[in-house]
Amino acid sequence: MGVDESVSVSEDAGVGVGESEGVTSIAAAVEVLSAVGGAANVVRLTRCWSRLRFVLADPACADLEILGRLRTVAVVVFQGGELQVALSQGLVEVFEALRLQLTSSAGD
Repeated sequence: MGVDESVSVSEDAGVGVGESEGVTSIAAAVEVLSAVGGAANVVRLTRCWSRLRFVLADPACADLEILGRLRTVAVVVFQGGELQVALSQGLVEVFEALRLQLTSSAGD
C-alpha cells in the first residue's frame, strides 16, 4: 500500500471533521476506510486540496452507496482510475487519520 507522505500538515490543524457533531477525524477515517473495502484494498492514498484520492486493488469492493451516505462525505466519483472522495469538512485531518491507519495496518 502506498501512502503519499509528501503532504505536510500543520500541528495546529484545528478541530477534526464534525467534532462538534460527535464525529471525530478518526471515526470518519474508519467509516471511509471500511466503505472503500478496508486497508487491504487500498493500494495508494493521496489527496489534493479538495479530495481524498484512492487507488484500489479491487474497485468492486468499495461500497459507493454507503460511502456517499456517510455524514462527512460530500461527493464520490471514480475518475482517472482513482476513487475520489470530497469531504464536507476536515479533509486534512481525515487524510492524516487514514494515513496513520494504513501505515499501522501495513506493519501488521
